[in-house]
Amino acid sequence: MSAFHPYRVANTVVEYAPSGRAGCKATECKKQGIKIDKGALRHGTFLEIQEHQSWAWKHWGCVTPVQIANLKKDIDENLEYLDGYEDLNDDDKAKIRQGIFEHIMSKQQS
Repeated sequence: MSAFHPYRVANTVVEYAPSGRAGCKATECKKQGIKIDKGALRHGTFLEIQEHQSWAWKHWGCVTPVQIANLKKDIDENLEYLDGYEDLNDDDKAKIRQGIFEHIMSKQQS
């Protein structure tokens, strides 16, 4: 993950999957047991339930409109506050911008 930024949102990240082990938590993917392929663009949300901490991962294309709206609010419309954004290639940065600011999400799972 990226270096610490004082205004970064602490509970969310975008990154490339380092392995193909994590399952997508989107309902359809979860029902089918679909994993996030190594190198695929993914969105993570940090969860803490009781004393257990974990990341919940989704393909970027599986992030819901409600999650996008919350993310947009959380980053105060400044993509530099989104952890991992600066590490993405230009095409994937464009996908993130389109998803957050133009509400265009590709259902493609990469």
